[in-house]
Amino acid sequence: MKRTLLMLLLAAGCFALAVDKPVGPEYHQVMRHYKNQHVGKKLKVITRDDNVGAFLQKRAANFSELSGAEVTIGQYSWEQLVNEITTSLTTGTTFIDGYFVTASDLSDFPADRLLRLNSFIEADQQLDWSDIGTWYRTHGTFDGHVVHLPADGDFHVLYYRKDILEGAGLSPPKTLEDLIKVSRQINGTDMDGD
Repeated sequence: MKRTLLMLLLAAGCFALAVDKPVGPEYHQVMRHYKNQHVGKKLKVITRDDNVGAFLQKRAANFSELSGAEVTIGQYSWEQLVNEITTSLTTGTTFIDGYFVTASDLSDFPADRLLRLNSFIEADQQLDWSDIGTWYRTHGTFDGHVVHLPADGDFHVLYYRKDILEGAGLSPPKTLEDLIKVSRQINGTDMDGD
């Protein structure tokens, strides 16, 4: 039961982070089924002491109101968070139900100690796992076991027009310094012949 509650909280946090606005009707529609089903239950989740922690704190209050569960969000500096999670996973002496971290942070923790989420994902009719970007789905999968539920994801990419660079006799930038140099040289170029 506690693990199901954890999945619901994480889903609520994920939705909140993804939309960056007050909880909407979709959230309430999902949570209506769970109204007051977890009265008296306690859940502790830890995260960074940054804007993610602030968002999760707000959504934990919404989640508590709807589910009846008491949710505690611990917010730590990165060093403290790594220490808390590592201690929790390796010794079992710290009681923490869940960790809200970035996908790239997963490599800092022993994956064999994280909860395997495959059965939860398969059973959750509200979650369209195939709609989540492939990189985010596979990045948190170890030995075929999913160990994280992505909250959101950003890919930062730079596109350039090969014809413009070739016309100016320039090579594609490989470093930030190259990008600045190429940008200065191309700036002001008439791109559409008007």
